[in-house]
Amino acid sequence: MGLNTLSLKARSAIITLLALAIFTPLAILAIDKAYAATLKNAVFDQLKLTALMLISEFEFIDDAPTMPIFVYDEKLNVSESGVYGFIRWKNTLVWQSSSSDGMPLYVLPEPPESGQETFVETDTTFVYAFTAEFQTDWGFSPVHFFVVFEQEPYLLARRTFLKTLWGWMSVLNVGLFVCLLLGIALLLRPLTRLRHEIKRTISGEQTLIEKDYPVEFSPLTLSINTLIETEHAQRKRYKNSLSDLAHSLKTPLTVALGETKENANLQHPLLEIKAIIDRQLKRASATSSGFHKGIDLKPVVQKLLNAMSKVHAEKKLHLTQDIPMTTIVNMEQTDLLECLGNLVDNACKAAKKEVAITAQTQQTSLLISVEDDGPGIPVEQRTHLLTRGERLDTYEEGQGIGLAITLDIISSYGGTLVIEASALKGAKITLHLPLNSLKN
Repeated sequence: MGLNTLSLKARSAIITLLALAIFTPLAILAIDKAYAATLKNAVFDQLKLTALMLISEFEFIDDAPTMPIFVYDEKLNVSESGVYGFIRWKNTLVWQSSSSDGMPLYVLPEPPESGQETFVETDTTFVYAFTAEFQTDWGFSPVHFFVVFEQEPYLLARRTFLKTLWGWMSVLNVGLFVCLLLGIALLLRPLTRLRHEIKRTISGEQTLIEKDYPVEFSPLTLSINTLIETEHAQRKRYKNSLSDLAHSLKTPLTVALGETKENANLQHPLLEIKAIIDRQLKRASATSSGFHKGIDLKPVVQKLLNAMSKVHAEKKLHLTQDIPMTTIVNMEQTDLLECLGNLVDNACKAAKKEVAITAQTQQTSLLISVEDDGPGIPVEQRTHLLTRGERLDTYEEGQGIGLAITLDIISSYGGTLVIEASALKGAKITLHLPLNSLKN
């Protein structure tokens, strides 16, 4: 199925999925970045507080740097706690926290200037450094304080947050997708209602499209109603004109035929003119519009077979039908009777004992077949038979005109007529009517 044939609902669903597929990772990336920045700030503040605590506990006694055995922050007193403190004075490490006992010494960054601080991120650690000056007997001396924080807890917290975030975003996306689909369905409800109204108008169940639609649909509904009204008015004018033409030609043609009864040379051309006029009038009056109420095919066929059994009573034909119940044809009843009447009458004329009418629905068409057990129609003459006024010697007079008129009527409904061999050993003529002009 091409993109151009996708329904609006399908297009909306695809666009929604694409939007969610693009937006969700970007949103998660942005939230993760914000969370990481917040987490780093929290680590920075924690390390700064730890460094200030170390500064508060550091002192010089007899001009020698001194720190208590246990400091206030318990994490610095517990081995391998993930938080480690270091103090450097005169390029010498003068103290390290108990938490770093037995661990390799970290490579510490260059200390900042006095009164300044730095925050360094490595592949595995965060390092906070601060330089403070302490008074000694020989003046103020800078002391460098370092607090190291291993990144593993930070990375674990970030991974947990991402996992939770993906889970909730997935749930929210499902809910959002459902809400968007419901919103799209609500938005497209006028289109669905308009489609149903057009279908009912085509089938003849209503005359015009109603007007209570959103303002955006007003030009469309107005155009459809104008088209319907114009079509009805035009058909009425055509029928009136054709009726006047038929009455105008009928009388003089009848007189001419009466005057030429004994002159075969004139009689034959006049009969041809009469047949051509009948055909062209029928072709012109055959509806080309789809605005008709559907007709139940089965009772129409049964009524037609009852009539034909009386017309051809002398042949004692076996007339049968195999048509599913509620097979609806969207045609004018006069057109349907004209088509089937021509085909069944021709079949009865050609048949020896049996005529059968069947109907079946395919994917895009309704097939109505009329078969007989007569001599059949040779392949090379099937196209020739549909030519204007042509007929076969195996059929009675009027066969060519009847089939041609039937073809003209069916063509006006977008259908076709196919002649082929029948399983009854005779001819099989099938009407193919498109389902878009039918109501099944």
